[in-house]
Amino acid sequence: MLNPYERSAEVYDLYYNWLDYENHSVTIHQLIEDRRRGAQSVLEVGCGTARYTEQLSRWYDVTGLDIAESMLSVARRRMPRTAFHLGDMIEFDLGERFDAVVCMFSSIAYVTSLQDLASMTRSCARHLNPGGVLIIEPWFGPDGWNTGHISTRVVEGDGLTVARLDTSVREGNRVNMRWAWAVAWEDGDADAYVEEHATGLFTVAEYETLLAAAGFDAEYDPTGPLGRGLHVAVKR
Repeated sequence: MLNPYERSAEVYDLYYNWLDYENHSVTIHQLIEDRRRGAQSVLEVGCGTARYTEQLSRWYDVTGLDIAESMLSVARRRMPRTAFHLGDMIEFDLGERFDAVVCMFSSIAYVTSLQDLASMTRSCARHLNPGGVLIIEPWFGPDGWNTGHISTRVVEGDGLTVARLDTSVREGNRVNMRWAWAVAWEDGDADAYVEEHATGLFTVAEYETLLAAAGFDAEYDPTGPLGRGLHVAVKR
């Protein structure tokens, strides 16, 4: 069993080719500007392959943080002049502050306990200037998870065919997902592997309580870019 994105980082962008990073980033930019006009710097936590980081660089000096070196390798190829840090969003210290911190496309899912979620919000607060903006796109809440659901998707492009089959087992508010990947190349080569992804399910009220405790005034948009909601908070 492989760790998250240990092998799939190289096909991640193809698999998620449906995601509208450009338009979503315009929304993020507007949310930041509405709350901190003239913001100059943004840290993306859980930046992955840096698709959002790249778009946000149109307006800001950007920095990325991710726990998966495999994802950062792709990010660094995409943006060789940008600072990307290997680290855990739950507890990190980059020694600098930013005007905004963003955590998009439900990267927060990999925080699996309330204790760790509290630590994550405090870490973000420490890295924000006063009046800085924190934007978190949450994962599903406890009532939104379809236990036992099995999904499949096949994508073709760049000389590849990529298929993924998803299963999950829920234990309380923790969900262990297994992603079975199959990758085939036009030259006839093929590969298959399974990654395990442990995720946490939190309520809106739990987010709001922990954001307030970390020193934020927070708002909640129940829709957000993908229908999963959006927490937008300003550091007091």
